[in-house]
Amino acid sequence: MKTMTNQRGIFFRARGTALVVLLLIQGIWIFSVPPCVPASEASRPKVGLVLSGGGARGAAHVGVLKVLEELRIPIDCIAGTSMGAITGGLYATGLSAEALETIVERIDWDDALRDESTRKKLPFRKKEVDRDFLVKASPGFRDGGFVFPPGVIQGQRLNLILKTLTLPTIDIQDFDELSIPYRAVATDIGTGKAVVLGSGDLATAMRASMSVPGVFAPVMIEGALLVDGGVSNNLPVDVVRSMGAEVIIVVDISTPLMAGSEIKSAIDITEQITTILTRLNTEAQIATLTEKDIFIQPPLDDIGSTDFDRTGEAMRIGEETARSFSLELQKLSLSREAYDAHLATRTRFAGKPVTVDYVQVLSNARLSDRIIEDRIRARLGEDLDPVELNEDIESIYGIDIFERVDYSIATRDRKRGLIIEADRRSWGPDYVRFGLRLENNFQGESAYDLGFSYTRTDMNDYGGEWRSIFQGGTNPRIFSELYQPLDRGLRYFVRPSVEFRKRNVNEYIDGDWISQYRLTTFTIGLEGGRELGTWGRLGGGIDHITGNAELRIGDPSLDDYSFTSGEIYLFFAYDTLDNIFFPHHGADSEIRLSLLREELGSDDNLETLALKWLAARDLDRNSLVLSLNMATSFANELPPENLFPLGGFLNLSGYNMNELYGSYLGLAKVMYLRELADFAKQTAYLGVSLEAGNVWNESGDVTISSLKKGGSIFLGFDSYVGPIYLATGFAEGGRTAAYLFVGAPFY
Repeated sequence: MKTMTNQRGIFFRARGTALVVLLLIQGIWIFSVPPCVPASEASRPKVGLVLSGGGARGAAHVGVLKVLEELRIPIDCIAGTSMGAITGGLYATGLSAEALETIVERIDWDDALRDESTRKKLPFRKKEVDRDFLVKASPGFRDGGFVFPPGVIQGQRLNLILKTLTLPTIDIQDFDELSIPYRAVATDIGTGKAVVLGSGDLATAMRASMSVPGVFAPVMIEGALLVDGGVSNNLPVDVVRSMGAEVIIVVDISTPLMAGSEIKSAIDITEQITTILTRLNTEAQIATLTEKDIFIQPPLDDIGSTDFDRTGEAMRIGEETARSFSLELQKLSLSREAYDAHLATRTRFAGKPVTVDYVQVLSNARLSDRIIEDRIRARLGEDLDPVELNEDIESIYGIDIFERVDYSIATRDRKRGLIIEADRRSWGPDYVRFGLRLENNFQGESAYDLGFSYTRTDMNDYGGEWRSIFQGGTNPRIFSELYQPLDRGLRYFVRPSVEFRKRNVNEYIDGDWISQYRLTTFTIGLEGGRELGTWGRLGGGIDHITGNAELRIGDPSLDDYSFTSGEIYLFFAYDTLDNIFFPHHGADSEIRLSLLREELGSDDNLETLALKWLAARDLDRNSLVLSLNMATSFANELPPENLFPLGGFLNLSGYNMNELYGSYLGLAKVMYLRELADFAKQTAYLGVSLEAGNVWNESGDVTISSLKKGGSIFLGFDSYVGPIYLATGFAEGGRTAAYLFVGAPFY
């Protein structure tokens, strides 16, 4: 086992040794005291605290700490692993057990244990891309092969939480200088050996100690790649002894082995092997305990390491178990006066302000450092606002090219600086993403599209991005665009694009399929605009489209034809939805005005206006979704390639897919969603929709009385490959349809 210490600590110990030798020579008796206890309390046994790892079960540590404080048990040094390292590290900063309890209760663990911001806070560009490709994974692509992230979770949000909680101690590099001397235990993945972290950045040390291999990305510290300490030393009794502890209070909340009958899958086998390794090193540490030590093992039973929704229960069990050891613990109790004196010797960091004199960016990305620096709102010479700073860091991370964005404090020329470290993703900067869309009405009609995108990011100082889409199936498509921001705020942009695609235009009479044209188009476009924060976009563009329509099904006397379109358009888009597939709150809207002009090469002069609007309201486990789609032509009839389609699941359910076409469109719907259950962190829903709409070819035909009514009942599943729906639709006149749908049908 090796210990990482900084050079300053070595220097101070060397200087202290020299001083002792000098005093002895002078004939003065002086007693050396272990670093984990002040000299004034040398007459009592030095008490060490050991906190094991165990994920969500670690909340039990907080319950134990509450009892230790009530019984006035002095803690002179702490060592912890994984969740024990986090609890112990925060306690070592001077936070009380009551404060820790509040922190554990208030943390949104589902939010903390993921990297991406909530969808509402994502850059608008990211929201746009997510609509095209529903599979959430986005591996890198390099040298002809896929490159995957070092962990499912990079730990960005968790690291920011830990940074906020430890911000007052950000100047402390030697963990002996904390309110309570402290050590975190991690594992060197290169050697398999335990690494005891006694110096450096406190938040980073805690984060390294809980980096479960394969789940969290490893943490690089002083050249070593570190993962969860539970692999090598889940119960670091030996570490606390080396800190000078004479009596040790040990809290073991590690996960027990599963019974053979509980092991039913490869995942269960992997988890069991990991638990076996952890238990082996834990049992070895337990065997070193003496009769003076106190061993507390809360009966957490079926509370798993990922059951963060049960942290309150775990804290209560920890507290109750510690109370059952009151007689043993009281032997270490101090009088009120002595305990107050003990607490008075501790440095209190809570609430200590942090000010900086300059900001410096350290980044290995092509993106300009000035763009990153401009997103930091810290006011020089004033106290740092941790909430504001976290928002700024999250904004930088949201640029979506960084694996890690962190901050630290450094001193240069007697001035304190806020150092922003932004590391470009190790599996980038080129990425591949897959998408799938499938619709089947079980009546012989189906459509499917399978595609992938290839994206190059971080192309220049302003973060240019080149994205290409290759899609096959019912609607083949090849698309390529360059998205180029124009300013340091990444607000203004241009994006030239080219696209080749094919799609079907069907004609029905009374539900019977009469004809089908196959439209082939080639488009060259240029768009520009302004990003409105993360919530919207305003812009416009120009497209030139050439195409042809080939009759595939229908009367042979119908002719094939070709067409040309030159279009200028303006648009405004707004998106604050929390989930585009099963929204609980937020809104989404877009309005687009298109002008086709002969001067731009168009066959005709035409104008169209389209509006989409959707809003969701959260009703606990339920949500209510309202939607309105409208489109109008300022001429009485559009050519076939410009007609607005209607029909299919949630678009007048009960009608066939794109059964209705017209120059005017109106559709209103209300949907009710009910959460049913979670399966492997993916949610299932029951939904009901009521819909009313139609299309018309003449403006005079647009009336309320001509609206067609429909609706659906469906089961939805928010899966890793996108939303999956199994539905039955109905419409007036006894029309019914069944659907299997993969994709985003709300739009």
